Amino acid sequence: MLQSCETQLKYLPDTLIGSWKSERALVNVRDRDTLHSKFRFTSDSIYIQLDFKLPKTITGLIGLGSFKTETIFQNQGLPHRVSGISYIVSCGNVTKLFANDPLNAKFIELWLMPQTHPDTLHAELRCKQYWDAFPMGSFTFIKKSNYVH
Repeated sequence: MLQSCETQLKYLPDTLIGSWKSERALVNVRDRDTLHSKFRFTSDSIYIQLDFKLPKTITGLIGLGSFKTETIFQNQGLPHRVSGISYIVSCGNVTKLFANDPLNAKFIELWLMPQTHPDTLHAELRCKQYWDAFPMGSFTFIKKSNYVH
């Protein structure tokens, strides 16, 4: 996904406002074996909790790590039905996701897919630790509550 295909949102879409929680899902953390210059992968299962509040504050837990951001982009490139991505939440640097996570901090993004039901949200967890957006895992969220503000 190219940065030029994204537009930063000033307000969160109404359909996202509220508290969301995922089921536990398997994630893969990628780091480099400096001795052999190869990637290593460490896996564990985690859950994600998200809170979307107006105008565009997003807080959450990704496994053991927490974040707070106001950076959310709308995908303006290919149509959502083609790209499969509607929004990208830039979570910033997030600490260890699970106890044996080899990276103390990593730059995380959540790539939100188009909603097909108002109380369900599908997303991919991506790590931008190196030159690409490594897919760490997929999550399905269920809306737990709506916010009035």
